[in-house]
Amino acid sequence: MKKYSLFPALLLAMAHSVIANPWTGNMKDALNRAVTDKKDVLIYFSGSSWDRRTQALEKDILSTDDFKSTAPKKFVLLNYDLPQNARQDPASQPKMKLAEQYGVNGIPSIILADHKGRAYAAVGQQKTTEEMMKVLNTLQSQGAEFRKRLVDAEGKKGLEKAEALVTALQLVPKWTWNKHYQAELDAIKAADQEGKTGFIAKIEREEKLKQEQVAYQKLFRAKKFEEVVKTSAKAISQAKGEEAQRLYMYQIQALAAQKKYAEAKAAIETMSKIDPKSQHGSSQERYLGIVDQMKARDERQAQAIADAKKKQEKKPSAPIVSKPVAVVSDIKVLHEEVKQLEKQLAAATAASKKAADEQARLEKKLVAMKDVVKTHQNMEERKKKVVELEKQAKELEKQARDLKKKATEIKSGKK
Repeated sequence: MKKYSLFPALLLAMAHSVIANPWTGNMKDALNRAVTDKKDVLIYFSGSSWDRRTQALEKDILSTDDFKSTAPKKFVLLNYDLPQNARQDPASQPKMKLAEQYGVNGIPSIILADHKGRAYAAVGQQKTTEEMMKVLNTLQSQGAEFRKRLVDAEGKKGLEKAEALVTALQLVPKWTWNKHYQAELDAIKAADQEGKTGFIAKIEREEKLKQEQVAYQKLFRAKKFEEVVKTSAKAISQAKGEEAQRLYMYQIQALAAQKKYAEAKAAIETMSKIDPKSQHGSSQERYLGIVDQMKARDERQAQAIADAKKKQEKKPSAPIVSKPVAVVSDIKVLHEEVKQLEKQLAAATAASKKAADEQARLEKKLVAMKDVVKTHQNMEERKKKVVELEKQAKELEKQARDLKKKATEIKSGKK
């Protein structure tokens, strides 16, 4: 008898288990595996219990056998599943911090990172597993090229090194630069101290602008419009050209929000004169038109409110001598309405009682009629049975006569 080993079966079971759930939920474990297996990391931020797009992505792509058997060959799969109230959930804060670090603005999000956890690509929405794997392969190749350029730049010096690093960083998303490649930014700054590439200066300007927008947005959300006007006026006094015009826009919005439309229009005209050919300067007429539209809208709303209030005001049926008389008059009207309602209720109650009595009478009559019908049906059935029995009796009488006749004949010796 041939003996079979269980070892291959166990291997198959283990392999199936790996394919069934190739995901890990621990960054440290994922990075260790990435180093050991020489793979990149696919970081997936999801909301599997509440987000429909997450559920669709998992059903159509991530949970398919093709993905689970193909993706782990190229990536260590790391999943952070977030509850719907993640921002308010203390237990989810470590995950939220990682989501911010990886530039996650929505769920679901897929980020590709190297074995050090440094992001180099964000994956867009795909329809099929085949499309997903094609995009992942392309982005991974781009990431490999990016890292190769970083290595090549290490062998260079001065401006040449700075330019090589700039060229490399342009292969990855901007949001990754400050979050994951600060060392490379520092190297560019050190190699290009005169700022000939303009790369660091551009980043610093963009960061400053971002912080400025956040600060003003905070004031607008708090409806601190006067503070917006004062803050922007101070900044405008220290700025020139298009930068001053940009700062004027905050002031204009704050004035319009306070319904100071004349002041807002004056600020628009002042802003435009700084540089009439710039983007903001050349938009003077459009901005003025927007302010006029806001004013007209507010006037329409105010008129609508006034009209509604006017319609709600009651006109007295007789001259009101004093407030107490009006109150008494109103009370009398209420008393009359109460009496009318009492009469209506009494009539409805009487009608309801009458209807109930009529319903009881009809129900009693219906029962009686059903009894009559049933009795009639029983009588008809009995009649049929009587007729049938009478017929059978006649047949029996005939048979009796015939038998009697034969008996007579037998006795007489005729048969």
